[in-house]
Amino acid sequence: MNANANIHPYTAVQQPAMLDTHLISGVFSACDAKEQALKLILDLQNYYSLRAFSHIERFGRSDHSAEKTLKNLNETFLELQKLFESNQSGHVELKLLASITVQTGAEA
Repeated sequence: MNANANIHPYTAVQQPAMLDTHLISGVFSACDAKEQALKLILDLQNYYSLRAFSHIERFGRSDHSAEKTLKNLNETFLELQKLFESNQSGHVELKLLASITVQTGAEA
């Protein structure tokens, strides 16, 4: 690995080795919260399904990592559905917090 991987080529200044950003942060109606959260999970399921299919086509065997992630995503999807079903009555508001953290280099 290049020792200067975290150094910006124009400034030669050490760049942060970690980025933490919020994807969703706020209070939403139960309907809007459900739509946003389940859409994120569905998008991830689609990504890992394509990854698993591609791996089988390319290498002739399963991608165990993608399959494990799909299993976890399916469980999360079902848990979220139950949570949202139990909070659909009335004018319930739900707080959603979703973030992503990306680490580079040896800290990853």
